[in-house]
Order: sequence, then structure tokens, then C-alpha cells
Amino acid sequence: MNARLRDTLTELNSLIEQLQETVRERAEEMNSLRDEQEELRIEQWRLRKEVVTLQRGSQDFSKVEEENASLRDTQQKLKGQLQEILSSIKALRAEYRP
Repeated sequence: MNARLRDTLTELNSLIEQLQETVRERAEEMNSLRDEQEELRIEQWRLRKEVVTLQRGSQDFSKVEEENASLRDTQQKLKGQLQEILSSIKALRAEYRP
């Protein structure tokens, strides 16, 4: 075999091996990136779910706050009415004491 041809074939083989190694490295990188992408997708899904849950909680909290304010108003009204009843009882007691 011609020395020049042998050197060229040797160089081609070397280049092919380098190319194969580069392809293997890139394939590993792509697999790694796919795994990272899947992890990020799962994390994004979890965060979206959490945001929806927090939004619902926020809406429920607003309703609870409104109901709580309403109950406070009712409590204040009842307290005022009880004060009036207590005053009336005291006045009646004072009026009917022997």
C-alpha cells in the first residue's frame, strides 16, 4: 500500500473516531438537557398548581373576611340590644324595689 494512502486512511480513521466521540458527547448532552427540560416542566406544572391553589385560597379568604365583618356587625348590634335590655331591667328593678 502506498504510504501516502496509508497516512490518509489513518488520518481519516482518526477523524472518524474523533467525530464518533463528539457525536457521543453531544448525544449525552442532549439526553442531559432533555432530563433537565423534563424536570423544569414538572417544576413549572407544580408551581402553576400552587399558584391556582393560592388564588383559590385568596378568593376564599376574601369571602371569609366579608363573612367575618358581617358577623362582627351582628355581634355589635346584639351587644347594643343586650345593653338596652340590661338597662331596661335595671330601670325596672329600680322602679319596683320596695
